[in-house]
Amino acid sequence: MDATNIPESLKLIVNEYGHDPGLNTLILQTAITAFSALAPSARMKDVDGNLVTMDLFLVVIRKAGTGKAVIKLARDLYKDIQHHYYTLYQNELAANKGLKLPPPFPYLPVLASDITKARLIEHFMGQQEQGTPLLLFETELDTLFVSTRSDFGGFKSELRKAYHHEPITSSKKSNNTYYHVTEPKLAIIVSGTPDQAIRFFHHSKDGLYSRFMMHYSLESPEWRTYTDVEKKHKMLDMGKLGFEYYMFFLERNVYVDVSIGYEFANTFGQSQFEKFDEEEVAQITRHVFMFFRILGTLACIRAFDERDVSGTIYANLDDLDIAREMMLESFNASDAFLNLLPGNNAVNLNGELSDDEVFSLLNDEFTTPQVFDKLKTYNAIKSARTAQRLVAKWLEEGLAHKLEKAKYKKGARLLQHPDAE
Repeated sequence: MDATNIPESLKLIVNEYGHDPGLNTLILQTAITAFSALAPSARMKDVDGNLVTMDLFLVVIRKAGTGKAVIKLARDLYKDIQHHYYTLYQNELAANKGLKLPPPFPYLPVLASDITKARLIEHFMGQQEQGTPLLLFETELDTLFVSTRSDFGGFKSELRKAYHHEPITSSKKSNNTYYHVTEPKLAIIVSGTPDQAIRFFHHSKDGLYSRFMMHYSLESPEWRTYTDVEKKHKMLDMGKLGFEYYMFFLERNVYVDVSIGYEFANTFGQSQFEKFDEEEVAQITRHVFMFFRILGTLACIRAFDERDVSGTIYANLDDLDIAREMMLESFNASDAFLNLLPGNNAVNLNGELSDDEVFSLLNDEFTTPQVFDKLKTYNAIKSARTAQRLVAKWLEEGLAHKLEKAKYKKGARLLQHPDAE
């Protein structure tokens, strides 16, 4: 990703954390996601014309020891904001205790992922009263996995609702409590290894998977030599930067015009709809929505850098280029990782054809386009992606093996016994 046309604040962050050029894209994805929640009064229009904030979800999937810890820059960005609201909250707790009043709802901006559904809703209630940003941050995806799968505390549905700012309601008999959150807002930054991500996204069709911007890399770790080198002194006060950005937008109603992205979004969406099956279109629509959230966040960062206090902020061509590239990288990464998840090579065929009958229609040697063309003749499938999954299924089951790039042969590959002459 070209770093020359990014907003100045993002350049400063890349210079501060980008010791490995290979991590620059991850640094930008993390910083943009963190910034996305820090302008809670800045809004853009969604496809239905509703005014929405730009909170993003980001999942980072990399092998251990390959630099995913760089996402900690998000916590650095929120450090002063977290301290500010922690002090206010502790003072209010003490005051309420002295007056024998119930404790206030929590309104700390950075959430721990080791949290229950009930406590998460209380944080949303605190956000509703105080107008604070919310960032769920976790460097070990397993921690969030345990929290979201709990029989009594699981909250995946609340995360899905928060992504679209849909109301969340909870009524409990035990404490006679009733909570209604009108417009929950939440950004998420989490990281984990491929194995952790497979466990967390095991049920990819529950809708949470498609809401995440994805950074996925299979880069292998390299040995880092121990030396007497001193730790580099940080030149950028990230906490101050984050606090100033938050205060710049605080209590200012700002409209973010992202119409510069309409042409690309419509062209991309329509072209992808022809390739995907109906049950997969959420992957397209939510990535387009993600594209606009990235675009709007970039416009806000640039406005902050230029101290533009206008009531309307316009995304520009540089913002468009960055948002487009970032969304496409996530879209391709999400598509690639999806093939690793259990059951995602399952294929639903239209009509009366079974897998065995499909297989019998093919020549001994075949290509994926030939599979697609043959099945389209029988109205069995409508997308090339379904043909790709069907071929992957045959490979997995040993019904076929790969000869060369995009070319396959029926039957398992015959392996010569080690003792054979």
